[in-house]
Amino acid sequence: MRKYGDINWNENVLLVSYPSFEPTTDEYKEYLQRLDQFLTQKDSFSIVYDTSLSKYLSAENRIQQSKWVKVNTELIKNRITKMTFVIPSISVRLVLKTILTFSPLPCPHEVVAKMEDIKM
Repeated sequence: MRKYGDINWNENVLLVSYPSFEPTTDEYKEYLQRLDQFLTQKDSFSIVYDTSLSKYLSAENRIQQSKWVKVNTELIKNRITKMTFVIPSISVRLVLKTILTFSPLPCPHEVVAKMEDIKM
């Protein structure tokens, strides 16, 4: 099975870079399980999701992501100091910002166009 999502730990920042292929349901589930390991084992950290190369997720995988956030809301709220989404596409950034306005994350977050725009 291919591995979806390159996850790197550097000090108190978890950098998640997505590949240029659309994951299968099983590949995405395994990716979320790897995120679970960090969420349950680390205290107080930031996450940067770099979507520069990624494809749009299928509806099924977006639903998995939403369920993962709901199940882990308390851990996210108590352990993640900030979530940053790096999204080059202005239209996708606007969609995510709109979604987050109506369904906010349980932690501070920002949506930026490129890595250099991140405010640490």
